[in-house]
Amino acid sequence: MRENLNLKILSPANIAFTGEVSSVRVPATLGETQIYKNHTALVSSLLPGYITVYHLSGFEDKYFTNGGYIEVNGDVTLIVDDLFEASALSTDYFQKQAELLSDKLSKGFVGADDEYDKITASIACYQQYCDAGT
Repeated sequence: MRENLNLKILSPANIAFTGEVSSVRVPATLGETQIYKNHTALVSSLLPGYITVYHLSGFEDKYFTNGGYIEVNGDVTLIVDDLFEASALSTDYFQKQAELLSDKLSKGFVGADDEYDKITASIACYQQYCDAGT
C-alpha cells in the first residue's frame, strides 16, 4: 500500500504541480478540507481560497485560487481556474475581486441559484481576506 498521497494540480496555463505529498488542504465549497492518504472518494467545487501542499520533507507550499474542482479517488486532482503563489497577492487583489463579483450581482444577475450562492460565498471569502490583511 502506498504511504503517500499522489497530488496533481492543473490550471489552464499548465500542470502546476504533480508529485507525492503527505497531505493537501483546499477551500472546498462546504468548508476547508485537508486530504490525507486513504481519504474517502470525493468530488467538490472549490471556492476562492488558499491551497496548502504539505510536502514529505515537512516543507509547505501555499497557493491561492479563485475556484475550481477537486476529485479524490485514491489520488487527488485539483483543476483550478488559476493559481497564484500566496505571497504574490495583496489585499488590493482581494478587494478588486470582491468588487467585480459585487458589480456582477448588482447589474441584475440572472443564473441558477447555485451559481448565485457560489458568487455570494466567493465575495464573503474575498472580504474575509481583505479584513485579515492577507
